[in-house]
Order: sequence, then structure tokens, then C-alpha cells
Amino acid sequence: MLSEEGKAAIADYGYADYGEYLFYLIEDGPASTAEVPAATDETRVIRMSTTTSVNDSGLLAYLLPLFEEAYGYTVEVTSAGTGRAIANAESGNADLLLVHSKSQEEEFIAGGYSYVLPGFESERLTFMYNYFVLCGPSSDPAGAKDAASVRDAFAAIAEGKYPFVSRGDQSGTHTKEISLWPEDLGITVDAASVEAYSDWYTYSNAGMGVCLTMAEELGAYILSDKATFLTFQANNGAME
Repeated sequence: MLSEEGKAAIADYGYADYGEYLFYLIEDGPASTAEVPAATDETRVIRMSTTTSVNDSGLLAYLLPLFEEAYGYTVEVTSAGTGRAIANAESGNADLLLVHSKSQEEEFIAGGYSYVLPGFESERLTFMYNYFVLCGPSSDPAGAKDAASVRDAFAAIAEGKYPFVSRGDQSGTHTKEISLWPEDLGITVDAASVEAYSDWYTYSNAGMGVCLTMAEELGAYILSDKATFLTFQANNGAME
């Protein structure tokens, strides 16, 4: 649920620095015209549980100071992979959940951990999107750039046993990556499923920013969200 000011801030984020938009707003997405209630001693702190992809993109560091200054709240952010971010909310340690894995979000709702905000039809509100990108060394030994599809690129990486860094943290990005490998490899979110591929597959169990740094150091391929990758690349990352 965004104010019109919040939507405008997200729409503009990143373009001046990167020449590309880092996030895209859903057309006719949910927006609020209601007045934000004043912060009180009991409500001043808002605990947000989110993904490392959102946090590492710099979006929250850009948005939250605007919100806090305007309304007097303090937002405390905890970031982890989507699975852990959701578990954090399930444990009652978050007031707001901002993640990007539809199936896991729907399980959270089905478990009775959320509620419908007044004026809305669902607990789950989709208001922006991002893209996944397959990144790797500029030499591109697997020929990923010339692959007919991203699935073909993943198959080429596996066939050639080219280094690959996986989030390995049950995040939305990790879940998406798992869906792109050839089925006969048997790769799942379970670390045991990739033990046979340890000579080229790194199961990192880490956040997006850390994994991008690791992939660059290893000359490895990696699946990333576009926003975090562009932020990483702008800070002297050499991957493409």
C-alpha cells in the first residue's frame, strides 16, 4: 500500500545513477490516499522483514528516510532470504513483510499469519516488480549470451561444469534458480541435492550482495535480481 508520493519515489529510483529503472510499478497497483496516522510511543517503531535483494539494491535506504522524516516513525529493517524473512514474521518479529516469492507468500497467508488491511481485498499486495538476470564473467565460457533461452544457458553451465554460485538460502532468487536447471540434475533447495556437483556448484547460504562478490572472485555465474546487480556493477563490479 503506497501513497502517490511513495509510488513516484520508487518509479524514479536508480535511473539517474544507473541509466535504467531498478524497479517497476504495477500499473493500477494498490495506492492509499488515506492520511498516515501520527506516530505514538506505542507505534513509533515499525519492524520490517524483507529480502537481501530489496535491501542490497539500496531502495530502502532511499525511501525510508523520506518516510521517517515526513511521519515521525522509525523503521527497523531485518533482511534475509525470503524463506527466513517470512519465518521471522511468522515468529511475530515483524510488523511488515516485503518479499518476492509468490508461492511462499501464499503459504504465509494460508497459515493465518496476516490480515486484510481496511479497504483492500487481500493480505497480499503486489505493487512493483523486478527482473532476474543471469550474470557471469565477461569471457562467458559457457556461451550464455548466445543461448537460445535462459534454460539453455543453465544447461550449458552444468554440462561444462562452469563455476556457479547459488544463494542457497531458500530465498525467492534461490527458488527461481532451482526451477531453471535441467530436471535430470535433481537440484533442489536442499543442500544435499548438490553435493555431487560441489566441484563447480557453490551452495553459499548467503545474501545477494555477498553472493555477487563471491561470484566475481570465483569467475562464476550467478542468478541475481536486476536491481542488486546494477547496484553491484556500479560499485566496480566487473561481471556482465
